[in-house]
Order: sequence, then structure tokens, then C-alpha cells
Amino acid sequence: MRTKTFLWKMSRQMQGKSRLVGGVQVIARARVPLIKFFHYPTGLWADISTEQTHGLATSSYLTNMLTMYPQAPPLILFLKHFLSFYRLNETAIGGIGSFLLSLMVVRLLQATADTQQPTRSL
Repeated sequence: MRTKTFLWKMSRQMQGKSRLVGGVQVIARARVPLIKFFHYPTGLWADISTEQTHGLATSSYLTNMLTMYPQAPPLILFLKHFLSFYRLNETAIGGIGSFLLSLMVVRLLQATADTQQPTRSL
């Protein structure tokens, strides 16, 4: 079954689960076609994509980075809120998505940590 056909069928199934999800949208023209939806129990927006083999590896990498930099999650949440206020959080319309934002924050913290290392004088 083609990916886009599968996503449309899946979205119809999800729309039937009105107590769990809402705002189901298929974004078929994106580089990586996906379904975007709101998950009521957690109060979070989520995406589902298929045929992407790197999802688990990138998720594991980001989890490790957020463990190494515990100051990252609150900063990411603040920036996500700021971006959503200006509608700059939607990658489909040119905004910055959560994964990219998380990587940017981690890199900033890495660079800050690098510059704060004490220097030894001979």
C-alpha cells in the first residue's frame, strides 16, 4: 500500500476515536508525509510518519542529550511556547519543529559548556 493511501486510511480510523484524538490532519505533500493530531489524554500535538527507519535512533540520541543537559527541557518548552505564539512552530509552513529546536538548544548548551571549561596556564 502506498504511504499516502495508508495515511489517509489511518486518519479516517483515528477520526473515529474522538475521545482520544482530535484535529486529525494528513500532510501528504510534505517531504515526509505524516498525520498530525491532538492527543486529548496528554494534551499534546503529535505526528505519525511511516517508512522512516531513523526515528528510533534519533529519539534515543535526543533522550541521551536531554539527560546530559537537564537544563534543556525547560528551555525547549519556553521556546516552543514562544514560537507557537508567533505561529513559527509549524514545519509545514516554514517554522521550526520540536526535533530541530531540541537539537539547537542542546548544541547551544554544548557550546556554552565548552566555553566555560577552565583553562590551564603553564
